[in-house]
Amino acid sequence: MLAKNKDWAGKVRIVGVSIDWNDPASVADHCNKAGWTSVEHYVAQKKCLMTDFDVKGVPHIMLIDKDGNVVFKGHPYHLDLEAAINKLLCGEKLA
Repeated sequence: MLAKNKDWAGKVRIVGVSIDWNDPASVADHCNKAGWTSVEHYVAQKKCLMTDFDVKGVPHIMLIDKDGNVVFKGHPYHLDLEAAINKLLCGEKLA
């Protein structure tokens, strides 16, 4: 997604957090094989992630606006993620 949106350079960070891998090296290997080189990946303990961030299931995303406010949190099924990011970059609110 970042590769085809050059105007996002330096403005958008996509961070993936994995709860189903045992070590960071496995996550990095998986991401590299999938071609996800523009995404930051981390490994977290499932219990910590579920309780500290109120994650109910996976996949789960959070969008954070330019002011650091969480403006969307949940399953991305009904969200046009690219359009939502573009709106946030223009200072617009998500509906």
